Amino acid sequence: MLSITLTSCNSDELLDKDPYDRVLTENLITDFTSFKAATAGAYNLLQDRYYHGGLYPIASDLMSDNSLSSWILFPGTDAYETPTDDREALRIWTAISNLIAHSSIVIRQAESFDFESDQAQASELIAQLYVIRGMAYFDMQRLFAQPYNFTVDASHMGIPLINEMQVGIEIINPARATTAEVYAKIISDIQKGITGAADDTSSIYYFNKTSAKALLARVHLYMENWAEANALATEVIGSGYSLVSNANYVASWTQATTTESIFSIVNTATDMGGSYAITV
Repeated sequence: MLSITLTSCNSDELLDKDPYDRVLTENLITDFTSFKAATAGAYNLLQDRYYHGGLYPIASDLMSDNSLSSWILFPGTDAYETPTDDREALRIWTAISNLIAHSSIVIRQAESFDFESDQAQASELIAQLYVIRGMAYFDMQRLFAQPYNFTVDASHMGIPLINEMQVGIEIINPARATTAEVYAKIISDIQKGITGAADDTSSIYYFNKTSAKALLARVHLYMENWAEANALATEVIGSGYSLVSNANYVASWTQATTTESIFSIVNTATDMGGSYAITV
């Protein structure tokens, strides 16, 4: 005799499964350790192969004729002709968007979390995340929109400014903000970072007050706010930085840091595996 036993199960248990290879957004920050890991994740996204780890600087160098592509990368980019379906442009856009989304989620959760005895350190990390997000918006705006003074009042189209309250089609195809609005957001984020960041300049791999001011000086430079750019840059230069001498210039390219190093993105010898070595 064949006996068959049927058991019932809750359909929700089968359908509502947590992913095994990633952390759910609502569980991202559970303590200070997880917050530090999430912040490290933001820095890691800066060196993504499609961001500062490769494609982003290559695209800029191709347009400025500092580089020539020896394989099929960015067809027409060197002539400022990028097709709407360009794969590499989409990869850059996605990489920067991922960093903006990651930073925004971590900031929102961290600002509402009680870190108790670690609150002071947590506040410094939140400040760093604001600078990272400001840098990401700045990078995206410079590559995917016209310069700040393209119109007299910077009312021309900039990049989208993502609002976490957006739903439906607004998330899929967010409206583009004006360039003035984008730069206001960039400055706001970096200013928040300057206010809360530490004065410690012992590591160039994490944003501090000085490196955040250097970034803000660059933002004002692109806006042609000469006085603000000069004041901030002068303050940074006075913080102990100096140009590498002519005698040491060539050797400086083999060094991890130099007297010019204000902020650097970590890349190891094995990162990207020489993916873009064929582009010179």
